Amino acid sequence: MTSHPSPTSRATSPALRRCVDALAVVSMLVAAALIHGPVFGGHAGYVAALGGLVVGLLVAALTAAARVRAIGSTLALAAAYLLTGGALALPTTTLFHVVPTRRTIQMLVVGLITSWKDLLTVQPPAGIFVGPAIMPFLSALVTAFVALTIVLRTKRPLWALAPVGILALLGIIWSSQLAPLALPIGLFSVVVGIVWSA
Repeated sequence: MTSHPSPTSRATSPALRRCVDALAVVSMLVAAALIHGPVFGGHAGYVAALGGLVVGLLVAALTAAARVRAIGSTLALAAAYLLTGGALALPTTTLFHVVPTRRTIQMLVVGLITSWKDLLTVQPPAGIFVGPAIMPFLSALVTAFVALTIVLRTKRPLWALAPVGILALLGIIWSSQLAPLALPIGLFSVVVGIVWSA
């Protein structure tokens, strides 16, 4: 008598694979985000990068669960950037280090362009300056959102390796003056990526 997989096992198998894919991608994203921290000389870079990572993942998960379309998801990501960017990248411009002010919003909008140059030109530790932390926050926010969206909404989860690699590369280039974690993190990501893809 031939046995057939139950409807429950058929339903949970794709969900389980999706969870494994998400865990693999998140672990590599966390590793890549850590590369952005040392150049700030304190916790500011880690807070900005890891905070952006968490926000990007949450927006991706919520919009995927609600089946929000691309335009709506992009608007949600932009709103999350403006609402959380102050607390995570520009805390000294906010009320009580949380509530964004007019100056916070202005700096976040301008920082979309200027923060990249600022981080390249300032002398480390970059944490003593207001503004450069926008770069790791924005980079982690966008790449995390794109990576998890690929995992949750497409049938080609391995494409999520592209935004993971971009986040790591940005950390290496923009933190080239002080990126001691780049090599071990790179090796970790390569190992995880190989095991996951296999």
